[in-house]
Amino acid sequence: MVFAAGPILGFAIGWWVDEKWGFDPWGKTILSLLGFVASVKQVIDLIKKATKDVSSDVSEDTSNNA
Repeated sequence: MVFAAGPILGFAIGWWVDEKWGFDPWGKTILSLLGFVASVKQVIDLIKKATKDVSSDVSEDTSNNA
């Protein structure tokens, strides 16, 4: 869901920009790409956070067993 939201929102805003100022197709193209990049960054941040949480849980488990 996170990965799809950025490009969809970028496309929607780009469509509005194109209609308002007549930039067709550049508004949709550029804002969809920016939405895609933002989505990739969001997914990478989520993976880093999940990895950090898992590694801290593992270190707590090993310290409790010692």
